[in-house]
Amino acid sequence: MSRRGTARVVAGVLVGGLLLGVVCGVLWEWWWTPPAGVAVDGEFVFTSAGIGEGFSGTGLYVLVTAAGGLALGTVAALRGDGREVPVLLALLAASALAGTVTALVGAALGPPDAATRAADLDDYAPLVQDLRVEGAAAWLTFPSAALLAAAVVFLVLTRRRHPEPVRADRAASVARGR
Repeated sequence: MSRRGTARVVAGVLVGGLLLGVVCGVLWEWWWTPPAGVAVDGEFVFTSAGIGEGFSGTGLYVLVTAAGGLALGTVAALRGDGREVPVLLALLAASALAGTVTALVGAALGPPDAATRAADLDDYAPLVQDLRVEGAAAWLTFPSAALLAAAVVFLVLTRRRHPEPVRADRAASVARGR
């Protein structure tokens, strides 16, 4: 466990989180269908067809970032075997960064802000909602999934690869035949 090896793993986790955030943002926007609405008195209003889809952007964000977090956490823990604390700290930062990048990339690829566009349109002009994350809990998905995956790998898989040493009192009782 050299410092150089630890730094390499930490840097890999951070870069991996950034790249995975971009991929997740593209997937999020690609999978999402914009809810329909109209401009009324300069504001965006859902149509009857779009009202049920109003939260689909956040729901898909949660789904995509949960999968991304599980992937990032698993790979980081497998690569960081024996470096649990630095990997978990890097994973916390990388997954928060990845969740933010996902939201930024998805919003940039999606339609522009509906409220801003509605102000310039005539009443009942068709409009679609922009892609956004609503609610504070959704922002915790990427970090929560990443830390959960890393914990499972560290506690389950790495224990099997590195069994606990036999204690001296247990070894002596085995040697005596007990």
